[in-house]
Amino acid sequence: MVTQIQLGNFFTSGGKTVLGGVGGSGLDTQSLIEGLVEARRLPAVRIEEKITAGQARNAALVEYRTLLSTFRDAVNFMRNPPGVANDVDNVFRYTTSSLSSSTAIAASTYISVATSPGAALQEYTISDITSVARAKKQSTGLFTIATADTAVVSSSPDPNEFGAGTFVLNDQAITFNVGDSLNAVAAKFNAVKATTGIAASVIKIGDNSFQLSFSATATGEDADFDFNNLDVPGTLDDAADGVFDEITITTQQAASNAEFDFNGTAVVRQTNAISDIVTGVTFTILQTTPVGPPSTELTISVEPDTDIAQSGIINFINAYNDLKVFAARQTEIGSDVIAIRDYVQAV
Repeated sequence: MVTQIQLGNFFTSGGKTVLGGVGGSGLDTQSLIEGLVEARRLPAVRIEEKITAGQARNAALVEYRTLLSTFRDAVNFMRNPPGVANDVDNVFRYTTSSLSSSTAIAASTYISVATSPGAALQEYTISDITSVARAKKQSTGLFTIATADTAVVSSSPDPNEFGAGTFVLNDQAITFNVGDSLNAVAAKFNAVKATTGIAASVIKIGDNSFQLSFSATATGEDADFDFNNLDVPGTLDDAADGVFDEITITTQQAASNAEFDFNGTAVVRQTNAISDIVTGVTFTILQTTPVGPPSTELTISVEPDTDIAQSGIINFINAYNDLKVFAARQTEIGSDVIAIRDYVQAV
């Protein structure tokens, strides 16, 4: 006579609901089914493990390539390349400079200095800066007009109006037409400034008050010009049409050269940035020195750039250590391997 039926219990396996547990058969069907499922999954588990291992290897390779590239750059920065004209590739040829003055006023008030790799390690003196290179500037009188788009060119010009016609500026012909605005006039100057060396800009002085300003595109007396040089071949030839007859021109700044003594020798240059005296060294004149006595003497010392060399060495050490740490991490023994090793040694 059956007094008890053991049906076991229901559970989910492989996405299906099955009857398991110890039932009427006395067998642990749940464990059997789970074991069969795990056995069927073994090939998939092995594939998943290979995929995981492959992903780990790929990630390690990517990291290795990055570390190796960084190390290669650090090595290249530190190496002394063979051949000539390679100063820029040699960290130990980089230079810097320091300035000192014979007076209480800092030398950086008067000059600035930039050096290139390979510059000779020497001292130089600059004194008696009597002139700074400047660009010539001139301007017209005031145009009493509503906006800069108002016409300023007429066939019968009034005072402070341009006449219609053609003039020659530094061998470049420019034509103004009746009705051209102040902006249009400036644009015509600027369209040929690469040839003439003279740029124009519209200045708003106040309400209904404008001015046209002219400036040489380069400093120095070689770039000098003069719009008052009318009807004479040279800067401005306006003999034919009298375009400027009713225009008043005023000089705002004269053209000047940079003039100073370098190591006791008088030097004149068209620009304030001077790189043709000493190879690899650029001196920039900022301001004239006071008239002596005593004379203001500025000393420039060209020295090795130890800071950049130190940075290169530190970068090399860091890149090398990063590679060593990576290599150690990739070859370290896992805890499971250590346990086996210890068991074998104990036996």
